[in-house]
Amino acid sequence: MQRVQRVVFLAMAVAIGSVPRLALADSWTTVAPLSGAREGLGAVGLPDGRIVAVGGHRGPSFFSLVEIYDPASGKWSVATAMPTPRAGQASALAQDGSVYVAGGFDGERNLNSFVMYDPKSDIRSEGPPMPTARPAPLAAPSAYAVGQAQVQNTVV
Repeated sequence: MQRVQRVVFLAMAVAIGSVPRLALADSWTTVAPLSGAREGLGAVGLPDGRIVAVGGHRGPSFFSLVEIYDPASGKWSVATAMPTPRAGQASALAQDGSVYVAGGFDGERNLNSFVMYDPKSDIRSEGPPMPTARPAPLAAPSAYAVGQAQVQNTVV
């Protein structure tokens, strides 16, 4: 349960530009901020303790940015960007350590794209598109995408 709480809290905290983490002493500690505040990003914890933050938006600006937090250095680094700016996408850790990113919204349309990112090599590749564009799918490591009902083209 703690792992889920950390990811949810990370996603909320990133919107204001700082990232707290749960220390072993069951207390929260603020760590280095991302390069810029944004919301609607995907965040995935890697087996080695690093965190991958993907996309997001700030107002009408949508980002393809990928950043990786390394707890050993206490710093975020910029990684290979997504092919399309996006927010509200599903992000999941695959069994091989890759990060799967599916769907989302690019500021104009819902996306059906599926991207695989390898944080070890910093290489991303596009996988087969989903049959239906999904603005806020849910994902599991086996690359299931469970969509939500079609929504209006607005950001609230």
